[in-house]
Amino acid sequence: MKTLILLRHAHALPHHPQGDHRRDLSPQGEDEARRLGAALQRLDLPHLRLLTSSAARAQQTARLLGLPDEPEPHDALYDTTPAEALAWLRDLPGDDDARLVVGHQPTWGALASALIGGGQLNVGTAHALGLGLTIDRWSDLRHSRAWLLFLLPPLR
Repeated sequence: MKTLILLRHAHALPHHPQGDHRRDLSPQGEDEARRLGAALQRLDLPHLRLLTSSAARAQQTARLLGLPDEPEPHDALYDTTPAEALAWLRDLPGDDDARLVVGHQPTWGALASALIGGGQLNVGTAHALGLGLTIDRWSDLRHSRAWLLFLLPPLR
């Protein structure tokens, strides 16, 4: 069994002079990321491999979670489709049991919906969606092979 946590970045500033990819977290978003990190640390989760979109707001969210590992930024997780994200997750090397991936909506909601076999999930800013996967290897990741473990907002 594997665990996949899809986390949407925290609240970001509306604009950056150098474009969307460079948008930073707002003060509200910084607080949300810290609170969400504290909530995640209270869960009984296996060691998490921390992956993130290369967007500034996603990397900042990942760092503010306070998890022990440094986040691994990847361009492939920014401005991607659910199918591309699924293929990337499937092809990423490693035998880790759990991955926490910081990215973007609507990709995360559509990907999670496909993995659990339907529906239309919407992942709000600074929300973590945990999925249990009926696989032994990440290369086996396919649609309709997961169940929803939790949907965690940035608790106060």
